[in-house]
Amino acid sequence: MHANIIKLKIMKIGIIGFGRVGSSLFDFLEEKNLIVSPYSKSKRIGDFKRVILDSEIIFICVKDDLIPERVRKIDKLEINNKKHFIHLSGATPLPLLDPLKRKGHYTGKLHPIQSFSERNKEAFKNIYATFSGDKETLNILKDIFGKDLKIIELKEREQLLIHIACVFASNFPVYSIIKAEEILEKLNLEREILNPLIKTSIYNVIEKGAKNSLTGPAKRRDIRTIRVHKKILKNFKKDIYSIYNYLTKKILDERGL
Repeated sequence: MHANIIKLKIMKIGIIGFGRVGSSLFDFLEEKNLIVSPYSKSKRIGDFKRVILDSEIIFICVKDDLIPERVRKIDKLEINNKKHFIHLSGATPLPLLDPLKRKGHYTGKLHPIQSFSERNKEAFKNIYATFSGDKETLNILKDIFGKDLKIIELKEREQLLIHIACVFASNFPVYSIIKAEEILEKLNLEREILNPLIKTSIYNVIEKGAKNSLTGPAKRRDIRTIRVHKKILKNFKKDIYSIYNYLTKKILDERGL
């Protein structure tokens, strides 16, 4: 067996936070037969102090606004050995871990480029992630995740831009589909009728890229159809009308589309 694998199985890993990301990470690491201890205040799992003191690698998987409080709580502990502290928030700056770094610990920010809508260990497999922080921590993470996670080392600002790209690639399209489902609900139709269209659109984007997959009246410069749509939407739902207007104008204005 590889020396790094043996070492990792001996090293203890802590997970602070047991929501969708933390629980998925826990299941993923357990599947690798690693020693993992979780803590969650809301779910009453584990002991915070013991998880921190007994672990050598600690993943902070709480909500973004809770990270500073957890860091302050860790900072108050008397820790005698160097540890690796990694938070998994794409939008939270790495310097929030500076209080721990000043005490000699290694720190890092790991952002999995993935959507976690439920607890699912498979979500950590065969994906990309961005990283900023200490080289020592990066090397540990590469050993932990192996080929399952393709880690890209970036500067803090670049990592934040990738997070914004993820919002455009995932959150905004899903929100658009929510609006599409609202139209169907008004017509008493099931949302399943959109599934083939959604699947084909996603498949085309993956296979051909977004620019080569865009279709629709704005892409075709079909002004007559756009006018008909606007006329109907104006008296239907104001928010959908506004979103339609904005996105249609953006597509029409983009010469490269």
